[in-house]
Amino acid sequence: MKRTLLSVGIIGLLSLGGCTTSSTSGYLESTEKSISAEQAKAGVSKLIFLRPEAKDGTIPTIFVNEQVVGSLAPNRYAQTWVCPGEQTIRVGTRAQAIRFGAGIRAQIQPNGTYYVHISETADHQFDVQLLDPQQGQQINQSLKRSHILDRQVPVCN
Repeated sequence: MKRTLLSVGIIGLLSLGGCTTSSTSGYLESTEKSISAEQAKAGVSKLIFLRPEAKDGTIPTIFVNEQVVGSLAPNRYAQTWVCPGEQTIRVGTRAQAIRFGAGIRAQIQPNGTYYVHISETADHQFDVQLLDPQQGQQINQSLKRSHILDRQVPVCN
């Protein structure tokens, strides 16, 4: 009986080892959907990804500073939080998720909201473009919220 309990305990501890979170490139994976008071004081900003159209339904994978943020279906929008400073935003197909995909560098100001347009090109690749706030808000009104993307919480140093 003691051996069984000990074995179950050891297996449980080993399986929990993969559940730890780590902070890299200013991100901490989380299921939280809002920011804490500390993060608000650090000036975190919101990136809102917009995908108003699709040519063939290919789903892009979105990265911020080489951390996977998630995938975004057509006619959807999603958001994530980022720290102030230079951020690299990249999008690729699932096949290109590791090394390829269009990207931009954006200088993020504290406490801002930035709209990022994700569009599919004629050759089934993806393009990334920052929009001005007025244009971004207008496009965002016609889209449904995605439940896939909102899983990054910034850890600003």
